[in-house]
Amino acid sequence: MKYSIILGVISLLTLYLHAYIYAMYGMMSFLALMFFTIYDREKFKFVKSFVMGFAIQIIAPYILYLFSLIGYPQDRPKYPWGFFDTKAYFESVFLPVGKSYGSFIHIDYLNWEGVAYVGLVSAIGFLVGIYYYFKNISRGNYFKIHSNPFLSIMLWVGLIGLAFSMTYPFSWGMKEIWNYMGPLRQFRASGRFNWPFYYILNISVFYFIWSFYANKKTVFAKILISMAVLWGLYDAFLLEYKRQDALMYEIPEFIDYDNTLENDKWIKDANFDEFKAILSFPYFHLGSEMYWYDGTTKSRQNAFIVASKSGLPIMDVQLSRTSLSQTVESLALQWEPLSDFNVLSDFPDERDILLIVSKGEELNENELRIVNIADKYFENDNYLTYRLQLENLRQLPDNYADFMKHKYIDTEYDGDSLTSNYILNGYGDLALEIGNKDLKIEEGYSEYTKLLDTTLFQDTSSLLISFWVNPMNSELIPRSKLLLTAADGGGNYNWKIFTDLFKITKYVGPDGWGLVEFEYKPELPYEKIKIELWNDLMVKGSIRIDNILIRNGDVVISQNGKLFVNNRLFK
Repeated sequence: MKYSIILGVISLLTLYLHAYIYAMYGMMSFLALMFFTIYDREKFKFVKSFVMGFAIQIIAPYILYLFSLIGYPQDRPKYPWGFFDTKAYFESVFLPVGKSYGSFIHIDYLNWEGVAYVGLVSAIGFLVGIYYYFKNISRGNYFKIHSNPFLSIMLWVGLIGLAFSMTYPFSWGMKEIWNYMGPLRQFRASGRFNWPFYYILNISVFYFIWSFYANKKTVFAKILISMAVLWGLYDAFLLEYKRQDALMYEIPEFIDYDNTLENDKWIKDANFDEFKAILSFPYFHLGSEMYWYDGTTKSRQNAFIVASKSGLPIMDVQLSRTSLSQTVESLALQWEPLSDFNVLSDFPDERDILLIVSKGEELNENELRIVNIADKYFENDNYLTYRLQLENLRQLPDNYADFMKHKYIDTEYDGDSLTSNYILNGYGDLALEIGNKDLKIEEGYSEYTKLLDTTLFQDTSSLLISFWVNPMNSELIPRSKLLLTAADGGGNYNWKIFTDLFKITKYVGPDGWGLVEFEYKPELPYEKIKIELWNDLMVKGSIRIDNILIRNGDVVISQNGKLFVNNRLFK
């Protein structure tokens, strides 16, 4: 009980340090207690040792941790990416990949998350251990894998963790089962779970060598323990040699604490109390698991430099498992301004936003709209800064709608107008209300589901294809795959476009309806195409599709006070 309480306190601390350490210890605690209960039933009772031990060491700390999270956003991603992409391999654990004495080994499929080379001494010791294990099996010792009973059990624990780090048993044709694993899905970097095995194996092997030396004291034993220690030090040296050089990416502005560099001098005169936050373009938003916007290295670097010197928070995001609702609200500033920016209501006051635009980087149309309503503040060699007023941002959606009305109604078009080459599937009447009639796909779509099968135009110029999807404010729908196939001269359909929906998203509204749009260039006159969706993460729920539009020009409808422009709706 005393040790369980001590370990429970340590376990709680790990939750605040790095949750993976808690997860690894949770795995080790559960398996070790289980093995000890089976191996020594006299000493380890099921309820007193296994149930109570695990409850105090793991369950109680987790409950206390959850209480401390009250008030924080609860809509974190439940299906993080990466479990099957960051796994460990036998080669990444037992082969000296990247070491000087393993330079002849070339394996390109290893992921750095799964690399935990145990060292040459422990790799050889592992093979020796396998030999002795099968030797003990013949004597009926099924659990014995080491001369020390504690290390024998911990080796079993480490081996199970190693198997999990290689995504077993899920890789045995059971990948879909991972979708049902609940909170375990949060530990998406599967390869990290080889860390316990790394330490357990090294401790076990070196303990075995030391025991052999202590019992024998022969010349061979002395040579063996000396060689083992020296080679272990050599492996440690190879691991850390020049590591600091690789990690030290020095940026002059970061270490210019007195702001004496030419690019930093403006910071001395700036009054950052006039601003509430930093917005950096090209915009970056990483970590939500539903939408990825990388921005650029320069835009991230410039944002971090100014933030570190000014103390202002950054509206762009480079985090992990960002709130889904906050993600959609924040990304409204990156999408077309087809509705009000609800994120502005979360701001505590009316202070301006400090907009940083990195030089030499291409901005998209939405970023340029925001830059055009901002006032230039300062410029240096790396970036331009602007003063962005909230009121100007609030007016942007109305101004955008007025611009569309002026362009397509007051000038070029008179009443209802359409281009000649277009295909519009509104699932019933031509709807100026998205969601009035739509295509509904029930209970997930782990197989390819056809949205459209049609023949295009005689003209083979580039087309824009768009449609509305709901709910694009949920976690999994934006990660759906879109597949466009086209028939060749022989009638065989070939892949032309395969992409994630989030990569082609132009707008997501408060009601969850989102507009996706992409470009496609036919190769043949009257080409036949199919558009399909696929999502292997969804195990329940549905998706709704409306207004599939294929066009090679502007499509405009003005009716009953509503304006339809290229699948965008305006009042």
